[in-house]
Amino acid sequence: MLALFLDAIGLELFVLLLGVQFRQILTFIRFHIQSALSYLAPKIKFQRSFFFMPKFSELIRMPSMLCHAIPGFGGLYSIIWLIRTNTRVQQQN
Repeated sequence: MLALFLDAIGLELFVLLLGVQFRQILTFIRFHIQSALSYLAPKIKFQRSFFFMPKFSELIRMPSMLCHAIPGFGGLYSIIWLIRTNTRVQQQN
């Protein structure tokens, strides 16, 4: 069925239609993400004042500050570390 469709309209037009659909889907997703972020922007700006934001030169000098600079990074890193160490312990037993 697809081969008959491609033969009828031509490969170039078929690829053009796929490209248009792909672009339309990306535009649709981008519009919804942008509208959601514009709704959350004032809330994010308010919360941003509570977080310590080091300069890049400070992060180069002391990379462990990333755990404090990025909200949730320390917790995520701890969870990953716990999972990795638990799987190593289980493999040894």
